Amino acid sequence: MSEYIIAIIGDTHIGSSTALSLLQLTIHNRATLEEQVTYANRLQEWLNECWVDYWDYVYHLCGKGKKGKRLIVIHLGDVIDGNHHGSSQLIQEVEDQVQMAEMAVEEEAAEAVADQ
Repeated sequence: MSEYIIAIIGDTHIGSSTALSLLQLTIHNRATLEEQVTYANRLQEWLNECWVDYWDYVYHLCGKGKKGKRLIVIHLGDVIDGNHHGSSQLIQEVEDQVQMAEMAVEEEAAEAVADQ
């Protein structure tokens, strides 16, 4: 029987200025012609460091190669923040939030595959 590591994450709220973010990202203002590059703020930089530390620990627990454990990732919800409450603390375009979330997860998935 295989051994498993279950990594549980949630409430990433990607898109909010007080949540997980890429360190550099391109955002749009209702049109792809109106794009700008923006950078994570200090809180987001710290959250990103915590995110990377968490995944480094998870990969350490999984091990490598044939003796490595299978990784199961469960996200409990609120992947992106959306634009549901009229807050100024977020990236307005939901599509940008979704793209950021995909990129954050893809980075971790690529790392997990590389460690196998």
